[in-house]
Amino acid sequence: MASFMKKTTNDGAVKHMGDDTTGEGSGDDEIIKIHLPQISQNVQSIWPVITIYTRGKQFDDVKNAYVRILDPKSKREICRFNLSDNKDGVSTGCMVANLRRNG
Repeated sequence: MASFMKKTTNDGAVKHMGDDTTGEGSGDDEIIKIHLPQISQNVQSIWPVITIYTRGKQFDDVKNAYVRILDPKSKREICRFNLSDNKDGVSTGCMVANLRRNG
């Protein structure tokens, strides 16, 4: 498992590129890279999760908060979710996707 505390999985297939707590600058503030061919054959699914760890804050408090999944070769955005305008109440965590092995 990789996280902001343990940035790389033991096999090196998943890497958290660091935690940007300021949000300054342009582009993506935080990146998690998943190298699918390197994932162990024992792993059947991956559940990327994003959380906010600032006490008393939620995604609504972060201007332009989003999460997206990109194809690393083409840089094409596969999906994107806006986290800032949560209409359903308190939001401090989000399951982004379920990546499942097929074959």
